[in-house]
Order: sequence, then C-alpha cells, then structure tokens
Amino acid sequence: MQIITGEAMETLRLLPSSCCSTCVTSPPYYGLRNYGAAGQIGLEETPDEYVEKLVEIFREVRRVLKDDGTLVEATQTARENVIGNGWTADVITYIFSGLKEGREENLEKINKPERSNTMRKRFIYICSPCKGDMERNITKAQGYCREAAELFPDVVPIAPHVYCTQFLDDTNPKERALGMDLGISLLSMCSELWAYGMDNPSEGMKAEIEYAKEHGILVRDAVEVYQHTGEELPDAELGDALIVLPSHVGSLNGIAAIESTTVRISGEAVTELANELRKHPGHDITMEAGS
Repeated sequence: MQIITGEAMETLRLLPSSCCSTCVTSPPYYGLRNYGAAGQIGLEETPDEYVEKLVEIFREVRRVLKDDGTLVEATQTARENVIGNGWTADVITYIFSGLKEGREENLEKINKPERSNTMRKRFIYICSPCKGDMERNITKAQGYCREAAELFPDVVPIAPHVYCTQFLDDTNPKERALGMDLGISLLSMCSELWAYGMDNPSEGMKAEIEYAKEHGILVRDAVEVYQHTGEELPDAELGDALIVLPSHVGSLNGIAAIESTTVRISGEAVTELANELRKHPGHDITMEAGS
C-alpha cells in the first residue's frame, strides 16, 4: 500500500486516470472553521465560489476513479442560515451528477434545485391516542405513520405525539398543553385528519377532530381509508370556481357603464391553493394563469 500526502488538487493531478476504486472524503464545510491554511476550502466569499471549488476538485476525483469506482462524501446538512438560498447537501448531489455525466455544473440549478414531479403533497394528520399506555400508543402511532407512507405514495404523515414526546413530558400538564398547541399548529397545515379509534377517541383526539371540522380540514376514519387501499378510486369531480370581476369603464348619459370579466379557476387549483394557504397562514399565494 502506498500513502501519498499533500494538497488535494495538487496530489490528484499527479495520479493517472482510472487508478482508484474508492474515494472517501469530507471537505471543509462552508463558513464553519478556519484551519489557518492559505487557500483552504470553506472560507470563500460566496457559496457559489465554494461550490465552484468543490466542482473543480471532484472533477479530478472523477478522473482518477475507475468506471465502477465508489465515491463516499460527508457534508454538513443543516447550514442553511450560513449558506442561504435553501441549499444544503443537495449541492453535493448535483456536483456528483454533473461529474458522472461529464457536464459543466450549473450553479443556478445548485442554488435552486428542481423538485421531483413525484414529491409527496398530501399532508395527513395522524390522530391517535397518546395518554395512558404512552409507550404502547407511541409505538402504534409510529406504525400508523409507516403504513400511511408505504401504502399511499402521495402522503406525508404528520404525528405530533410521535415527534413532541421526544422532547416534552406528556405526564406534565404544562408540557402536555404545549404539545397539544404544537400539534394543532401542525394540524392547521394538513389537508386531512385520519382518526385511529374514531368510535372511542381520547380527549386529545376529540380536540383535534373538533379543530379540523371547524377549519374545513377533512376528517376521515382510518378504517375507511384503509378499506380503499390498493383500489383505484375515481377522482372527485370538482367543479370550477367562476369569479366575476366588475370594472367601471365610463358613463353613458350620466349612467355608469360597468363591464365585468369572468375568471374561471379549476376546482383542483382551488383545492391546491387552499392547502398552500393553510400551510402558510398570513401569507399571500400567487397563481399564474395556465396557457
């Protein structure tokens, strides 16, 4: 075995092409630490410069790797506040895909990664008991989440009692109340509530179901939901929303002349807008008209 030490770029350029089977690396994170080395990675002025430097080095890594070689890379995934623009480990994903295909990397694509067309969009609130035999109830709620995620490809299960009990004590009345408040906040972002134990709901479940009904969130019995698993259910035939926009265009013989424009919005678009508004309370949503 031969051990070669040196600066990454300089050393990589000394190696012949397709000579390595594996590369394991953890480049310095952006803006996190100063190692006191001239020209070190991670202290660039902008995120784009940081990414450009990584692309340059990983091109050399790609060159020295064999066609069936393996690249293992570790990077920080929670530095959005430092990096900005909402990109984290996705940067490395795009770098690797660009190297593999031999393409010049597009920094705009890195800064704003494209979302998959198959991204899950239905946020479903998992409503089940917590209080009592808490350990057993949490385990059951975890199972409900797993089933929902596996059986329904468009569903994101939301179960606050699985999440909040990781840092709150449900046996403490004050912390339980905080957990319930957090749960209601998450419920407000969901399009549906699935109740597990609809015939005999706990007090907490009753409060969640009442909130959902008051705020137009569809409440469904989980038993009924799972009865349709695997079936191709017909799409609900939603009508369109017609919005009449009057406009004053002048007057005729002292009488105001008013015209109106009718805007047609599909029921699906209205539903999607309602879900987005529910997820982002207090914010306006802009929808561009389709061609």
